[in-house]
Amino acid sequence: MFLLKEIERHRKEIRDKFGLNGKQLFNSRTDKKCCKIVPLSDLKSLLSKLEKISPDMSDLQYIALCLKLGLPLWSNDARLKKQS
Repeated sequence: MFLLKEIERHRKEIRDKFGLNGKQLFNSRTDKKCCKIVPLSDLKSLLSKLEKISPDMSDLQYIALCLKLGLPLWSNDARLKKQS
């Protein structure tokens, strides 16, 4: 549920950037068709490797999830943009 906490923390920024109202953001957050919950335990092996190379420990879960699912990472974090 780490991501749900992150969404809540950046709720206004997300609404503003995507032009959503509060109800739309809430619906997208809870709509099971747009979200897939991946247990942190599924990422454990990747997390231990990433701890050695990540520029920001708070981003490990995002990087690990993208690597596990073979997806690109979208971020405005300057440190993450320097990662290959």
